[in-house]
Amino acid sequence: MKGYLRRWQEKNLRTIIGQTDKGQLEAGPVAAIKFTGIVFVAQSLPHVEAVVRFVKKLESLDQRCVYLAFVPRQISRKVDYGYMHFSQRDFNLLGIPRNRHIVTFSRRHFSSIINLDTTDELGLHYLSSKIPAKFKIGLGSEFQENYDVCLTPNVDDSLEATLEKTLDIFTKTCLQ
Repeated sequence: MKGYLRRWQEKNLRTIIGQTDKGQLEAGPVAAIKFTGIVFVAQSLPHVEAVVRFVKKLESLDQRCVYLAFVPRQISRKVDYGYMHFSQRDFNLLGIPRNRHIVTFSRRHFSSIINLDTTDELGLHYLSSKIPAKFKIGLGSEFQENYDVCLTPNVDDSLEATLEKTLDIFTKTCLQ
């Protein structure tokens, strides 16, 4: 029964995500990009630390950043988190993520959204597609049409290398 429900949720989310627009980036330099929302999957402690370093680099570029993590089921009960997060049990029957962190995150008015999910977690694609922002960057091969820039990381690339490429593209696109 759980497998059927999960497949139905995925089909529902794919339909919803496919109907959304990407960011509304104006032509020319984007000096107004000052507030960035970042979503990612907290796969492990080193993964989270790499994302936190990425956030600190963005903040050093005069960006105000807020991040939200999806925590996989296998580690969701083992760790106490010091950042906003949600897990699989925070999805409603339609497959739409719901909890207080998601509500808080989605009500903010971001200039840009960066989806650092390398595992194509549907909940994060749903969230980044529903939040209005001027510019959206995503990782992965699914739902490329919902992002202004979508990077497909090489299999050989480490997470650090992928984050550096993302930062490079963000600075060249948004901060020039």
